[in-house]
Amino acid sequence: MHEAIVAALQTGEKIALGMPDSVPAGSYTRQSLQALGLWDAVMRQAVYAENVTVALNWVARCDVAFGFVYESDVLAGQKMGVRHVSGIPGELHQPIIYPMAYINGPRNEDARRLGAFLKSAQASEIFLSHGFALAN
Repeated sequence: MHEAIVAALQTGEKIALGMPDSVPAGSYTRQSLQALGLWDAVMRQAVYAENVTVALNWVARCDVAFGFVYESDVLAGQKMGVRHVSGIPGELHQPIIYPMAYINGPRNEDARRLGAFLKSAQASEIFLSHGFALAN
C-alpha cells in the first residue's frame, strides 16, 4: 500500500480526498497518511472534495490520478471504470463505525424490526458484499 501511494506521488498528478476537517473519509485519510509519514507529500498534490462521492467521480472521470475513498465506494465505482489499487489498514486510523440507536419516545416496532434485520446473517452478507466490515 505504501509503495502504491509513493508511486502515485512520483507522477506529480492530483490526488482526490475528502476535506480532512469536515469529511470523515478525509479525516481517516489524514490519520493514515500521517502514520505513514506521507501526509505532507500528499497535501502538495491534493484536491479536496466536499464528500467521497465527489472524490470518486473525479477519479472515474480521470480528473485526478487517484483518490482516497471507502472500499464500499470503490465497489460501487467499478461500473464507472474505477479500480481498487490498494487499501489502507484499519489500524492506521480511528475505527470507522456506523452506529444504530433507537430514540427515546413511543415504541416503534418498525425500528425494532429494522434493528433485528441489521443484526441478521442476511444483512451481514449484504454489508460484506458491498465492501463493509462487520462490527463486533
